[in-house]
Amino acid sequence: MPFYRCLVPKDSLTYEQREEIAVAFTDVHCGLSTAPRRFVQVAFLETDGSGEVADSHGSGVLRYDTPYFIAGGNPMALT
Repeated sequence: MPFYRCLVPKDSLTYEQREEIAVAFTDVHCGLSTAPRRFVQVAFLETDGSGEVADSHGSGVLRYDTPYFIAGGNPMALT
C-alpha cells in the first residue's frame, strides 16, 4: 500500500490542516494510479529538525536536514 510520511515540526499543523494535506496526497495518488482511496496511508510525524527515517523498502534510511520532509513509497510494489 502507498505510505506517505510527512515529517513536520512539533505543533506546526492543526488536525484540520493535516486532514487537508492527507486528502490532497490521496487525490494525487489515486488520480495518477487509479488505486482505491482506502489504499493510501498518510502519517504525520513530529520532529525537532534534522534526522533520519527508515525508507519504505526496509533497505536503509533517508536523512533529512529540513523542518519539513516527505518520505513516500509503495513497499508492496517491490515484492
